[in-house]
Amino acid sequence: MMTGNDIRAAFLRFFEERGHKVLPSSSLVPADPTTLFTTAGMQQFVPWFRREVEPPYGSVVTVQKCLRTDDLDNVGRKARYHTFFEMLGNFSFGDYFKLETLRWGWEFCILPPAEGGLGLEPDRLWVTYYKPGKGEPYQEDLEAKAIWQEIGVPDERIISLGKKENWWGLATGGPCGPCSEMHYDRGAHLACGPECDSPACGCDRWLEIWNHVFQQFNNQNGTLTPLPVPGIDTGAGLERIASILQEVDSNYDTDLVRPIMDAVQTLAGLDTVDDEQRLALRVIGDHLRCIAFTIADGVLPSNSKHGYVVRRITRRAYRFGRTLGLTAPFLHKLVPTLMEMMGGHYHELKDNERFIIDTLRAEETRFAETLERGDELLDKLISQAKARGMAELRGEDVFTLYDTYGFPKEMTEETALAAGLAIDEEGYRTALEAARKLAQASARFDYETTIVLGSDVPATEFVGYSYTETAASLLRFEVNDDRASAVVVLDKTPLFSTAGG
Repeated sequence: MMTGNDIRAAFLRFFEERGHKVLPSSSLVPADPTTLFTTAGMQQFVPWFRREVEPPYGSVVTVQKCLRTDDLDNVGRKARYHTFFEMLGNFSFGDYFKLETLRWGWEFCILPPAEGGLGLEPDRLWVTYYKPGKGEPYQEDLEAKAIWQEIGVPDERIISLGKKENWWGLATGGPCGPCSEMHYDRGAHLACGPECDSPACGCDRWLEIWNHVFQQFNNQNGTLTPLPVPGIDTGAGLERIASILQEVDSNYDTDLVRPIMDAVQTLAGLDTVDDEQRLALRVIGDHLRCIAFTIADGVLPSNSKHGYVVRRITRRAYRFGRTLGLTAPFLHKLVPTLMEMMGGHYHELKDNERFIIDTLRAEETRFAETLERGDELLDKLISQAKARGMAELRGEDVFTLYDTYGFPKEMTEETALAAGLAIDEEGYRTALEAARKLAQASARFDYETTIVLGSDVPATEFVGYSYTETAASLLRFEVNDDRASAVVVLDKTPLFSTAGG
């Protein structure tokens, strides 16, 4: 059986032997200001595809760490949903195009592990190609279809799909084009009905494992213009491939997540688990990976932008731990398990192990102190609403839970929904806006400064890896134009100021 580490290493080695430069994963915080986190393997290469910079290599291969939070409620409930996942990818910036990537994709899938591949059964692999529907761009990709036929895939396992399935590009625009997917038939016993006979069905029988994107256009505000040089961008889900090779039904049961779940179950002292407890284990297993990697990339829990996402996910994992009877901080105790699993490949994890543990412990402790009081109030509010026959919690109360007790609205909403109640969205927004205006009015400074920061300002020494507090000297202070914020420059600080510190 191939482990997750085996699959990752085999993929990199396979493409390195075929002339690709192995590059490390980019940070989960991309240089692209239009998105908070890295959601796909090709994100770091957008300037290369556009030729905004000349690619230093003609073809590269990566294992990219990715973070997506657009479907948080499905994490743990569905077998393939994660906040954090790894994307295997090979990329060409002019070295090769459709023929090579599809042929290599097929070879890597079917070659036995002893010969550098995955050893998948060829007759369980299906492929798709792009055929536009009415009003959809470009033209039918008969070239990709012909290549699959030349490789030897039977016609009945080559199917055409439209833009939703077989056209790829970032939601924010940029390089895009038709794509060709590889799907694995997990077995007729998982068929959703008698008509379930191809990946077009989209049910759990059919598992998409690899997407080959033919980057041919640049999407700018809906207008497609040809890229200077067509390129290749592929993405293969490591967790999905592992679930096939390790013969488990869920990504969570692979060795990429399961050891964390087992460690949580041990901490909770549970010999067996029911469905609710299994959901909690899955959520914690997923969220711990997400939290640790974001902290390793310099994002600390806070109430703004990237930090807010980390704080929300940390607190969500902590709350699920309470359903297992874990009432004291526990997430930080799982970090060593994650290090054993992934620290060998991702050195940023191992290099920051102590920092990750300390950051998690501090955030858990802070949340635990407010959670008990907030839980009591939330339970009271839910009981009162039900007693009055109300269908929702008042928006003002939801905001109080957030503002006073540190409960993000989403957490209150999850608890309310579990109790059969909605929340008053409009009332929440009204209370939030009123508090914002009050804060702006009370935060104005009574004086101005004429100090302008220049090249003479020395660099601030960051001591956060060793200390959580330190004595510091004020070097510069400048009020911003909004009169409600200011620039403060210290000689040293334990705060990650660029990430919400």
